[in-house]
Amino acid sequence: MLTRWRRSSLVTEQEIASYYEQNKNNFMTPEQFRVSYIKLDAATMQQPVSDADIQSYYDQHQDQFTQAQAYPLQHHPDQN
Repeated sequence: MLTRWRRSSLVTEQEIASYYEQNKNNFMTPEQFRVSYIKLDAATMQQPVSDADIQSYYDQHQDQFTQAQAYPLQHHPDQN
C-alpha cells in the first residue's frame, strides 16, 4: 500500500518550480536585525574610572560580554 502511495506522490521539478513561482510571497521572510541602545549621561561620563574598577566590573559581569557564534551572510549574484 505504501509503495502505491509513494508512486502517486512523485512531484516533478517543473511542478515544484511552478508552485514556487505562483507562491513566491509565501517563501519570503522580511529582513531581520537586532539593535541595542545605551543611554549616556554626560555628567556621569566625566567621572574618572580606575583600571581596577573596570576589571572588577568585568569580572562580576563576564556573562554580559559573551557573543553567540555569528556567520557571515553570503549573497550569490545569480540568485535574487
